[in-house]
Amino acid sequence: MNRKRSAANNQLHTIGRTYYRAIPLSEIFQAARLVGEPVQEDGTPWSGLLCGREGRAEIELNGSRLWLHLQWYRLESGNYEVNAYVS
Repeated sequence: MNRKRSAANNQLHTIGRTYYRAIPLSEIFQAARLVGEPVQEDGTPWSGLLCGREGRAEIELNGSRLWLHLQWYRLESGNYEVNAYVS
């Protein structure tokens, strides 16, 4: 599990090195899926909205006992800075 988590975090780190016009949720979830499927509280696949100029979300990764932690901030340029990791 540690190798998968490390691989996911490496991909998430790379994603975080770029600014985006929108939060790149599909790329973030693709990296997180190396560890487990992002799910809601009831175990169904995650479907939700990320709202606001800044915020954070913690999303469970099914079958892994790990969580995806995601933070975002919208810059004055309108681009988003994102930070995500699995722990």
